[in-house]
Amino acid sequence: MGLKVLILVLLVVCVGGCGSFASQLSNDNGMPIETVSDDIEVETVEVFDDEKSVPDFDRSDILAMNRGNLEFSWQFNQHGNLRHINGKFSNITINSPEDALMALYSIRSLTGISDPKNSFSFRQESVNVQGGGRSYSFNQVHNGVRVERRTLFIRTDMDGIANFLDLSYEYRIAINTTPSISQRRAEAIARAELGDDWGFVDVELIIRLPRQNYDNFRLIWMLNDGEGSTVVDAQSGEFLGWHSRLIQ
Repeated sequence: MGLKVLILVLLVVCVGGCGSFASQLSNDNGMPIETVSDDIEVETVEVFDDEKSVPDFDRSDILAMNRGNLEFSWQFNQHGNLRHINGKFSNITINSPEDALMALYSIRSLTGISDPKNSFSFRQESVNVQGGGRSYSFNQVHNGVRVERRTLFIRTDMDGIANFLDLSYEYRIAINTTPSISQRRAEAIARAELGDDWGFVDVELIIRLPRQNYDNFRLIWMLNDGEGSTVVDAQSGEFLGWHSRLIQ
């Protein structure tokens, strides 16, 4: 369970127009000493050692957290997994991408994602122009390989508390993520089709989702040239074409 950190908030009550937060007493030698007012409130803040200590909230917990929020809404996919929420879903204060993924552990059962930190790679952080706070975006990864068009977006308020989540996640990935074709070989295959002088500014191994013309996941090399991307099957070496827009 999380560590309990006690933060003492001193409430000063001035009686009779006192000009100091402390009351004046005298010790045995007649010297004045200061004591703090007895009016003290104690606030408990939870700090979590690791993801296993983060409470796993259920639907009733989330509804209770958002009681009175007239803008609260959420959506679930066809399998009952939470995919979108406009409202609070974690008590963790988010100050970094790592914190954002830690907050996702608060709804690991609702999302069906038991290990967020190994399921996403950080993509971008930005400041929210309207309303303050920050936004964090991630790409889904499987065995460390990015999954095309599967992302996570988390937004916080000015205090760093998550108040929005949008999730696009592929749950049933069955694929060998070790390529049979090396990056160098993939580049040679692409140049054989496009021209020997064709240059690439970025090369990435990606899991491509099933398409209408094939039912299986596909491990591909994505070779970006700045204006478009060339796709080569990372297992068979098949040249799959050049596209004017990069896979996001």
